[in-house]
Amino acid sequence: MRILSLMKVVTFLLIFSLALQALAANPLIVAEDRYFDPAFMPRVGIEIELTGLSLEELAPIIQKKIGGVIQVYKKEEWDFDPATKKPLRYYVVGKQIEKSLLGALIIKPEDNGTSNDNLKEAYQKTQVVEIVTEPLNYAQVEVLQKAMDAIKEAGALGTSRVSSVSIQINVEMGEGLRENILVNDILTILRGYLHPDPRKDIGFHFKVPKHRQKYLGLFSDGMMERLMDPLYHPSWEKFFEDFMYRQSLEILGFAKAWSFSPKRARRLLRREVEAKGFEVLLPVMKWNYIRVSSLMMFMFPKDWLTQYLLETDWFKDHPILEFREPNNDFRVNSKVRKITGHVIRSTHEGVVALKGLGFRKGVLPIFKVSRPSCQRIMLNL
Repeated sequence: MRILSLMKVVTFLLIFSLALQALAANPLIVAEDRYFDPAFMPRVGIEIELTGLSLEELAPIIQKKIGGVIQVYKKEEWDFDPATKKPLRYYVVGKQIEKSLLGALIIKPEDNGTSNDNLKEAYQKTQVVEIVTEPLNYAQVEVLQKAMDAIKEAGALGTSRVSSVSIQINVEMGEGLRENILVNDILTILRGYLHPDPRKDIGFHFKVPKHRQKYLGLFSDGMMERLMDPLYHPSWEKFFEDFMYRQSLEILGFAKAWSFSPKRARRLLRREVEAKGFEVLLPVMKWNYIRVSSLMMFMFPKDWLTQYLLETDWFKDHPILEFREPNNDFRVNSKVRKITGHVIRSTHEGVVALKGLGFRKGVLPIFKVSRPSCQRIMLNL
């Protein structure tokens, strides 16, 4: 009997030890523990979606923690009147806290839509509220965390089995200067996050519920194949054409998209977008674990596609990588440490950060992925 009890204890200790080893090996835990440093942390803009509290309830709770002055936030938007088919102007109204410890902070309704239809009605009906910050340093992130603790205690609700709200961490690249943003740094950040080995551990860490997963995903098969190829070292121009044009055409069903010349790829995508609308581009431009389109647009402000996307008012050209995966559990500071730790490691160590993933020896990792569900949805538009 004693031997059986001893065996149970040993088994428990072994399982517990293995669990600790797995936790320690998680790339985000490693990034936070070994690489995060407030002194080297790039600035981050943070978007927090939630339910459970209204704009009017949230604003004074947050103001108490960050200071500042509460003002009315008002943004002009346009929809189409379904009866007259004419443009219809309306306003998204929220709260803005000015002159706070975090600068300006916006609290507004969030429609979480996937198309440009019936936006006015969507904003009127939504129960989701979004908090949007300016770029913050880490000391400011800790101030924001105190506000998150307060609104959670007051009844704010985060991600659940029925709610698709999230926290998005927007990491500033190259201190916001084009000349400082290196394409190899971006490739290393993406490879270290999306390669199948760390991807599995990162997915286990975040535990995104199924109803959120359709708004996230890897890039197209062709783009992932190139990203995982250690011999893929494109210029910024080549990377832009591959990511924005050829990848979009592949998702739209063009079997030979990756063999198209830049001129042909641009001509075909423009034809498709003008015929079907910008929504067909969402799997490339938005629905990713890491959204890259804002950075691409920032790097190429005069490109036709950049100008087109800006005109929709759904996209902005900012020097950021947008990490869209985290659920909202109101623990903003820990997510910032993990994600910026990954960025710091990638940009400081370069290819060394990818050791063990097949990149140092120039060996193409075994990689096979099916298109995310969001891409299959868009193909049926």
